[in-house]
Amino acid sequence: MADESTSDRVLREVKAELAGTPYSFESARLLSGGTTNFIFHVKLLVPLLDGTAEVAVKHGEGFVAQSPDFKLTTSRCRIEESCLKDLSALSPHASENTTVSTPNLFYFNEETNTQVQAYQPSPLSLKNYAIEYFAVSTLETPTLESVKSLSLKIGTAVGAWLRSFHDWSNSEQQLKFRDIAAGNKEMQTLKRWMNYERLPSSITRFPNILGDCKNIFADIVDSVKEEMVNEQALQVIHGDFWTGNILLEGKPWDDEHNRLLVVDWEMCQLAVKPLDLGQMIAELYELKLYKDMEAGVWLIQGFVNGYGAVDDDFAFRTLLHVAVHLIGFGTTVQGWGTQDQARTVATEGRDILKNAWAKNRGFFEQHPLGCIFS
Repeated sequence: MADESTSDRVLREVKAELAGTPYSFESARLLSGGTTNFIFHVKLLVPLLDGTAEVAVKHGEGFVAQSPDFKLTTSRCRIEESCLKDLSALSPHASENTTVSTPNLFYFNEETNTQVQAYQPSPLSLKNYAIEYFAVSTLETPTLESVKSLSLKIGTAVGAWLRSFHDWSNSEQQLKFRDIAAGNKEMQTLKRWMNYERLPSSITRFPNILGDCKNIFADIVDSVKEEMVNEQALQVIHGDFWTGNILLEGKPWDDEHNRLLVVDWEMCQLAVKPLDLGQMIAELYELKLYKDMEAGVWLIQGFVNGYGAVDDDFAFRTLLHVAVHLIGFGTTVQGWGTQDQARTVATEGRDILKNAWAKNRGFFEQHPLGCIFS
């Protein structure tokens, strides 16, 4: 994790940079959600003309904020800036009392990699929101039903927004946006390495569970390499579409209006659409696997319903990515659960992977993730 002196240095430089601009501020609070970048909650000295008084200031360095030894290109910051500018043309998804959109970008300095974005008040990621408000194991049945209804509603809104983004960004009218994603080669390579090329190394962590997966892992890695060869066949994706990048306001659900923000566009790239769905579904499923929260499954049901119909090949590719994410990420996140639970997640990932790879639809007929099949 970046030491305090690093974040202090970044804050000092950012404050000096924004002094004399409409975004000048006296003090700022480092937000805990920033893994790769330094993100501060700022109260402006003078509200903007539209009344905005609080913003998020995001600053990127040539390394991962929480792992300074992990070097990372700052070109990711320019990718995000370009994406957010173009995404302002994508209409928010609106349903009943819920909107899903991307944050407004107020300011970007290419030389310093500093952004000013719209701020979600008291932000909680979807992951943390669910843990705080949807853990209903000790609650009464009526409350359980209300959580189910709300989980389905939120999942549906997020899924519908993702479908609209995929359709919009891959349309003939958005070739400029496609060019932005196509230029993000370094993040594309990083994502493939993190998800697939290092998959065989997971055998050493769980030899008794994954020991017989050596050949199938190798086949999957080869398949993904082949999948990426023809750039014309690839699609624009968010690239890091998980529960940590959906921000809600940290308060009980409002009957009148709730705004969800889809953040962190640095990984936007060309790949295949099922990667966005698979990553989100895996993270939601971990709520069930680690926390025994039925809300995780309900959120998934809403999510796939909101995204809409897909064919079987799309569904199996999504499930394959769910499995890869469970094995590669779901078993390594600190603080999620016990080592025994991690082994359970590895086992579940293995079983999903084998059956998704074999396109064995029968396995998923009674499985919680079978809802992905239209």
